[in-house]
Amino acid sequence: MGNLFSKKETTPAEVQQQRQTRVEYQNYLQTTQTNVNTDVNKKALTPESGQSILQVVQQAMNWLKKNPDASTNQILANRDTTSGEITRILRTDKPKLQFKNVILALPTIADTMKQKKQLTESQVVSLKQITEDTNKWFKSHSEQATPIDFSQEMIKFNDQITQSIKDANTIKQIQANLGAVKDKAASDVLSEVATQQANLKRVQATTIDYNEGYQTTKNVAIKTILSLFLIGICLYSGSWAANFAIGRTYPYRILYFIFGCIPFYVPFVMGYLLYRRFTDGELHWFGILPLTTYAPVSGNWLAELLSKPFYWEPTHISVSATDVFQQALTSIKG
Repeated sequence: MGNLFSKKETTPAEVQQQRQTRVEYQNYLQTTQTNVNTDVNKKALTPESGQSILQVVQQAMNWLKKNPDASTNQILANRDTTSGEITRILRTDKPKLQFKNVILALPTIADTMKQKKQLTESQVVSLKQITEDTNKWFKSHSEQATPIDFSQEMIKFNDQITQSIKDANTIKQIQANLGAVKDKAASDVLSEVATQQANLKRVQATTIDYNEGYQTTKNVAIKTILSLFLIGICLYSGSWAANFAIGRTYPYRILYFIFGCIPFYVPFVMGYLLYRRFTDGELHWFGILPLTTYAPVSGNWLAELLSKPFYWEPTHISVSATDVFQQALTSIKG
């Protein structure tokens, strides 16, 4: 009766088989661990998938430690489960990588094409919304998704792009840009995206600086032209004020010129100019600031140039104006 309930003894051959199976399993796990680290460093495997495989390997190692007396069949069953999970992760690694890369790259591709006037603002917004919606699915399903799941979502992703853009040539260019980043390491894609975004910001800043510089230059030019115009009007007004005082001595003409150039008096001078034009029918202009009747030395071009604004030739009009002024002075003194 005691023999019926006693535990079946393990034969030496079974013990040897159990040990050999355990050792082979441990070697498999250690080899897998080493290969995964190597592939991640070579960027042949994504860090996310590498981490998932290492977690599966660690779980298997923990199981071996907790079950030192596990039978050969139990060890083989656990190995089958472990290798099956590792195979699943490896099979989904490339589709996951490709899917993640296109999500990372599309917004920057859209911004770059917008900068080149190949996409409108509304199209860029639409593409970024598609990216955001797809990224939500990726975050919630990427760990358990199969290659078929990624393939179906990729088809849906491309269909949304086609419906959003509609132009065949533009769609072709977007797909070509996405295809160029599919098989790259995620870190490389992130680096390229960061570089392109920095370039876009630099271009935008340059454009803004150019626009601001152009606007500033335009404003300065307008102000300069207006200032020169106002200065010209003031000088024109002062010149006519001095000419109106042609019958008086030159200190008076200088004084009239100064007051005529003051913006406050310009409207009065110009009004008087119009009045004289319509009442007298003819205006007599002697010079910019008529101060002297002495002609410069002939042949001395510098003297001629400097004296020309101040030189004037007397006429019967100026003589008559001088007589009127002198008569006025005499009557005041008398």
